[in-house]
Amino acid sequence: MYLANEAYDSEDGGTGHGQSQPQVITLRGHPNLVTLYQAFETPSSTILLLEYIAGINLHDFVFESIRLSEGVARGLFRQLVSAVSFCHARGVVHRDLKMSGGWLVKLVDFGLGSSFDPQEYRHTAVGSPGYFAPEIALGAEYVGPEVDVWSCGVVLFEMTTGMHPFSAKDLPTLKEIVVRGRFAVPHHVSPELRRTFARLMNTDASRRKNLHVLDVDAWTNVGY
Repeated sequence: MYLANEAYDSEDGGTGHGQSQPQVITLRGHPNLVTLYQAFETPSSTILLLEYIAGINLHDFVFESIRLSEGVARGLFRQLVSAVSFCHARGVVHRDLKMSGGWLVKLVDFGLGSSFDPQEYRHTAVGSPGYFAPEIALGAEYVGPEVDVWSCGVVLFEMTTGMHPFSAKDLPTLKEIVVRGRFAVPHHVSPELRRTFARLMNTDASRRKNLHVLDVDAWTNVGY
């Protein structure tokens, strides 16, 4: 059981819970996606009844090794992309992808998940600091999948470098850094992976509308 009451949300007082949970319950049948059996509200929280998953979360797995090799990271990243793409194809956006929200590899923590319409825009500022996209930091409009694409880039960066691409001492400064979209890539990172980072963490949201940006990505598709 998961108590959904965390993460940044500018419109509901910072709790990140609300009417979106029952919509996510329809997401079943993907090997890399946690099954949500039931969702219900209390006066202060949303309660999610989830599939039990044994093991270690992605954050702990990565940082036990400091960082992952590009080969190991690629396999895990493909599973993450597969799960997120499955959600998007069914009209659901996660909006809070992060290292601690995945279990080798099961995508969990839909506390801020929501349905989306490709023809409609929203302004709700949600997500975890350091993982949200520039449009979230700016309070600008967005559809949904593009913010997940950005967060996938942040997760991939952490897996392969052992570092976070964006950090600051306070939230306002962090937002400024994210909006600029500048981050230092360690020297050990391959040229192909650097280009993958650039595709996913592009400050121009129109150039990362969905995960199809990876269809022609050399690093992601090695061996395909």
